[in-house]
Amino acid sequence: MRFHIQNLKFRNQIVLLFSIIFLLTCAFSGIAFYHLSAQNVTDNFSRSAKDAIGQMENTLETRLGIIDEKSRSMLINQSFYNTLAQYLNHPSISTNVRTMGVIADYLRDFERGEELISSSYLYTEAGDFDNYISYRRQDFVFKESPFYKVYEQEDALSVQWLWPMEDMKHCSHSLCPAFYGSGP
Repeated sequence: MRFHIQNLKFRNQIVLLFSIIFLLTCAFSGIAFYHLSAQNVTDNFSRSAKDAIGQMENTLETRLGIIDEKSRSMLINQSFYNTLAQYLNHPSISTNVRTMGVIADYLRDFERGEELISSSYLYTEAGDFDNYISYRRQDFVFKESPFYKVYEQEDALSVQWLWPMEDMKHCSHSLCPAFYGSGP
């Protein structure tokens, strides 16, 4: 015996027909809602990610601007400038010792003021300086480093970002170094 809708009472036929129409409407509505929701979630996520990246970019630019200003302020500081100039113009053991102490203090303050700074290093033709808090690798030679290769370029900017690399200090992490200086 086969099932036919015509064998049902009229009331059951109407209930069955409305149930089928209701289920089909719910299925199509659910599928449409799913696709609209998926697109909405994707768009919202993309917009939120763009906003977050924009905020990080603004924050990073602000912090890097502060770092740049701090590095420039060292050069206009009379104590720093005069001590370094005296050493560069008249290198001797006594001026070297005094210069090491003054520059180490300024570099230490420079690093403490911004958590983005892992370490700092000052290179001059007469000698190089750091803050003496962390042990610097003795095999690091500035003129053979990627920093100097960037510095040598004629169109070198005063702030250069290099690829992630191992620190020139004895650390277990890699970093994205920044180079502050002026062209040769």
